[in-house]
Amino acid sequence: ADPSPSPETVAADRQALAITIAAINSLPERTRKALEMHRLGDHTLEQIGKALGISTSLAGRLVLEGYRIVRERLRQVGAA
Repeated sequence: ADPSPSPETVAADRQALAITIAAINSLPERTRKALEMHRLGDHTLEQIGKALGISTSLAGRLVLEGYRIVRERLRQVGAA
């Protein structure tokens, strides 16, 4: 059996990736930076707060808001 994903799975994954990128790019700048630092840069909330000049708790709220928006966009198209 071929272990590679089906063409339908590949297409769905590409669509989900495109939606995710578009959702991230549409975030307010500070929220986008916080989410990218957390998810892609593996920074702690404390590090994010210091880098953005905000409190650790606000950094956490921004990251959560970023994740929420991305999830919501994916749900809207049935990709989550």
